[in-house]
Amino acid sequence: MNTAAASLAPVSLFVVRAETTRDVAETVQLRTEMVENLALAVWFDEDRPLGRLESFHATPSAAEAALASLRAELDALAPGAGAAAAIAVLPPEDWAESWKKHFKPEHVSERLWVKPSWADCAAAPGEIVIELDPGLSFGTGQHGTTRACLRLLDACARRGVAGGLLDLGAGSGILAIAAARLGWKRVLAVDNDPVAVRIAAANAAANGVGAAVTVREGDLAAPAAGWRAQTVVANILASVLIEHAATVAACVAPAGQLILSGILENQYAAVLAAYRTLGFRERQTMTLEGWTSGRLSAPARAVKPARRAPAA
Repeated sequence: MNTAAASLAPVSLFVVRAETTRDVAETVQLRTEMVENLALAVWFDEDRPLGRLESFHATPSAAEAALASLRAELDALAPGAGAAAAIAVLPPEDWAESWKKHFKPEHVSERLWVKPSWADCAAAPGEIVIELDPGLSFGTGQHGTTRACLRLLDACARRGVAGGLLDLGAGSGILAIAAARLGWKRVLAVDNDPVAVRIAAANAAANGVGAAVTVREGDLAAPAAGWRAQTVVANILASVLIEHAATVAACVAPAGQLILSGILENQYAAVLAAYRTLGFRERQTMTLEGWTSGRLSAPARAVKPARRAPAA
């Protein structure tokens, strides 16, 4: 047998798939960002209020592990929903190309477009095109939380881009890249996933903003090594934003602005209350597809960093 030819031969792919409500599909996708064996894609049916969750795997054992994780996540949100998840085998055809039909250029804000590398974009003069291929890291501009952040950043940039910008939970780096393309000269993107850090840095370089965007591995215990920014974006989860409100708030320079996202509409009031107690004021909100994002202004005096718990 020709070993080289065998290595290039088409192979089957195993897909873990479940159909559920749109809200559950979006929530599961956000909750599983940090689950190692679940890089989930979510598709929506334009004619029905449904979402389809899919993850792709090279071996049956990897698919079985992903199936167990997906069923657990579905059952946690809607008891019994996990039964809808199953494994399908895709034949050795041109699946590597066929999935691309789901990703098309999107005009995500007044000036911003996001497009995959294989597609052309009808951007007008003065509009900004970000090239980003779907991958293991969350953030291609399709989700309501990401689109809201991009729109809020675009609006903020029109009022001025003084100072630096900090992106907490960078994922693919899409928000950091957009900030640099919109005019911020110093952008720091932080994520606790080393894979995301590597991909975000590569995406920044591919979009010509590698010099302006610094990507670091870190978490909300010490998100930016004391770096305080005039603009901070935190597209994470409501529970995390509430738990670490004091730490996030301390990253915002006095009189700066904070964009909060990753929040279900019915969770926004609790998130806002956590930051109001720290002196922040709501300036703008945006709800897309059941997710609410907010732009807040920081108090004129710096918020003190949260004290760390003593080591055990």
